[in-house]
Amino acid sequence: MPLDWKKKLQENVQKVKERVQKAKEAAKRKDEVFILPVTKTKSTEIIRALIEMGFNVFGENRVREAKEKIKELSNVKFEMIGHLQTNKVKDALDIFTRIQSVDSLKLLTEINERAAKKKIVMPVLVEINISGESQKYGFLPGEVMNLFRVTSSLRFVNIEGLMGMASLTNDTDKIRKEFSTLRILYERLNAEGYNLNVLSMGMTDDFEVAIMEGSNMVRIGRAFFEGLEI
Repeated sequence: MPLDWKKKLQENVQKVKERVQKAKEAAKRKDEVFILPVTKTKSTEIIRALIEMGFNVFGENRVREAKEKIKELSNVKFEMIGHLQTNKVKDALDIFTRIQSVDSLKLLTEINERAAKKKIVMPVLVEINISGESQKYGFLPGEVMNLFRVTSSLRFVNIEGLMGMASLTNDTDKIRKEFSTLRILYERLNAEGYNLNVLSMGMTDDFEVAIMEGSNMVRIGRAFFEGLEI
């Protein structure tokens, strides 16, 4: 990495914060939008630099990678944002403070059972396939209300909110519609008393649209690391 990589990282972080603030102002929002740095494939050196800049929660996609990183870091929280296989749940509960990518009833049940054995309650988000793309994981929007009714008896998971990814497209209207679908689900579930507080949607290319549609957590990877030659 170039000698001034920390300066470049700081500049990128500041630009993202400014973009978030402008999006909030455009949406006339005064509530907090949490920025989650996505550090998959990034070194612990970079994570330490981000910690110095005020971050202490990071998104990771793979159990094995996060397991190695956490050995070298203290006072850091990792959230699982990638697809989680059921056979990796045991390790995941030792590493992650929250699993954002709960994409099946089988996975949610496994997390509940493993958490019961550890005598903990695991915070999770339910992943919704708002784009309708077959290659993406997640529950379809039409399945969600019934899912929450079915899973309300699971005592060792705490469903704190919803997570979703919009289509990879330049069609802003399409992206906005997909984020709107997720927000409406979120609001409907809260109206039914499920007390959700996290709406995780929006990444580097679309987080302004997500904020306009109510996101209170954006997952930022590439925008932080552009130009670092890493």
